[in-house]
Amino acid sequence: MSRIVEPLHVDDVVQVASRVDHAHRDGGPGCLECDSDGCGQHAWAADILDRHRADRVALRELVASW
Repeated sequence: MSRIVEPLHVDDVVQVASRVDHAHRDGGPGCLECDSDGCGQHAWAADILDRHRADRVALRELVASW
């Protein structure tokens, strides 16, 4: 199955990353991907939020490449 051709918007990606981060913060409920070794979704969200704070132009280019 392929992704919908509609382009992703960086603001939407940052919002999703923020929600994922919030769900995992301070012992929150986490998600279905969580296990004893951590969570790939939370790692993804932290990376997106770090990129958002550090270099928004590079984040836009990354999201555009998806």
